[in-house]
Amino acid sequence: MKRRIFFAIELPQVLQSQLTHYTTAGQSQVPSFKWVSSPNFHLTLKFLGNVNDEILHKAKSTLEHEIRELNPFNLTVSHLGAFPAWQHAKVIWLGVEDQKRTCAQIKSVIETSFYQTHCVSQAEKDYTPHITLARLKNKSLSKTRDFPPLPDDLSGIVILVDRVTCFESRLEPKGPLYQSLFKLSLKSDW
Repeated sequence: MKRRIFFAIELPQVLQSQLTHYTTAGQSQVPSFKWVSSPNFHLTLKFLGNVNDEILHKAKSTLEHEIRELNPFNLTVSHLGAFPAWQHAKVIWLGVEDQKRTCAQIKSVIETSFYQTHCVSQAEKDYTPHITLARLKNKSLSKTRDFPPLPDDLSGIVILVDRVTCFESRLEPKGPLYQSLFKLSLKSDW
């Protein structure tokens, strides 16, 4: 069986609640975007797409060992951003500071594990760790908009990362549903 798979960092409940307040305001101010709602907030490390269960099982064994070698780390919520750029925003996101680039390191470990099972290419564009807040509904509407500013209580929030979660993404008419398949713990004797 194939599943739509991605690996992500789950967010603390207090941050999820604050993001819900922000995206609720965004829905009324910028209705041309589909705003993410709780519990779908997360920081994506790697989206793999359709993956066979057998390949996922093989890669999980490798990942458990590799991820366990990494120390837990902190991320700090920092700023709003847009892909590809603010002038033609298609995705609005919340950026994080990752001083040691550990998110990129974990992403690389995931890619290597799945590359070894011939599931994913390692050649990709630059990685920007972020939390998606909204996606443009209609691509023809892409132009600069007035987005709600980042509230002071969001900037500077610290996220302790001590595990990585593998999710299955199921596309439903009301939006995607994410189900946790397994969690990989970082080094526990940190």
